[in-house]
Amino acid sequence: MEASEHISKRCKNCEVMELRLRYYQDRLDCMKHSNVELSKKMHEMDEKNEKVMSILTTIIEAKVSNIVCSLLK
Repeated sequence: MEASEHISKRCKNCEVMELRLRYYQDRLDCMKHSNVELSKKMHEMDEKNEKVMSILTTIIEAKVSNIVCSLLK
């Protein structure tokens, strides 16, 4: 019985610190998860950006070649 009495008798400061620790651990876990999700979204955005840049480059090159051809005629 002494062991269970000893465990149940914790100071108020210890309880508060334990709650604070759990709170910040949960926040850290949430931030880690958010960071992973943001990294995934950034990767997706980078891929989409590369596709758009490729399309724009193709369009611009076609326009430039058309202009050059019309100037040479």
